[in-house]
Formats: sequence, C-alpha cells, structure tokens
Amino acid sequence: MGLNELFLILGVLLASAGIVFAFRSSGAGAAFSFFGVKALAESHYALIDNRTLLFWAIAVMIVLFVDFSSRKKTDVASVWRNYIVGGALVGMAVGLLYGQAGMITGSAAGAALGGVACSRISRGQADMRRVGRAIVTVGLPAVVTMTLSGLGVWGILQK
Repeated sequence: MGLNELFLILGVLLASAGIVFAFRSSGAGAAFSFFGVKALAESHYALIDNRTLLFWAIAVMIVLFVDFSSRKKTDVASVWRNYIVGGALVGMAVGLLYGQAGMITGSAAGAALGGVACSRISRGQADMRRVGRAIVTVGLPAVVTMTLSGLGVWGILQK
C-alpha cells in the first residue's frame, strides 16, 4: 500500500466523519470535510482543482469564524439540526446528478426544505423568524460540509 492509497483511505474517512460531525457541530463538520477532500486531492485518485480547494478553504474559515464567534448566542434544538443537516445531505446527493453547481443548489434547497419540514412537524405553525434563523445558523455550514463531501465523490467519479 502506497502513500496514494493511504491518502485515499484517510480522505474518505475524514469526509465521512465530516458528515457525521455536521449533525453535532457546524464548524467541526466543515473542517473534517475539507481535510478529507484535501487528502483525496493529494491521493491523485480524485480530480479536484487547487483553485476549487482554495475557494472552499475560505468558506470553511468563514464557517469556523462564525461558529466560534457566536457559540453562545445560537441555540438550535437537535431535532432542528437533524432535519436541516439531513435535508442538506439528501439535497447534495440529488444535486450530485447535476454536477458541482447542482450539489450546492441541492444542498441549499435541502437545508431549507428540512427546516420548513421540521417547523411543520414540530408545532404545526412555528415562528418564521425562528425557522429562518435556524436554517441560516445550521443550514449554511451544512451546505459547506455536504458540498465538500460531494466534491470528493465527484472528484473520484471524474477519475
């Protein structure tokens, strides 16, 4: 087993851990997914451009900065987080059929629909400000995390 295979295994494990951590913490999921995609790019089993990685590195830094600066202010229930992140995951999987732009659009639409679905199930008619705040607080980092994980899959499929 060479170094390329080691990076491939490490990349898949880190990207998978990013998806799991997205259900718990916004920043950790995005960071793990980025490092997983970076490892996949270094393995030469995935075709991922360095400019694309730079763009997503900046997006992850923004997510981490916002997550660390507003840690105490955001209080989103775990049920809301599960619906929103799960919606982003499903949206990314559907968007994977349409390319990289489809992954971003699909995960954003999935996060929004997951938040709306949770608001309808939990109390029938929830306050729309609270729903919007939960979608933005949880959904934007989830979109970054899921799109990065989808980018790794896309890169491997392009090889």
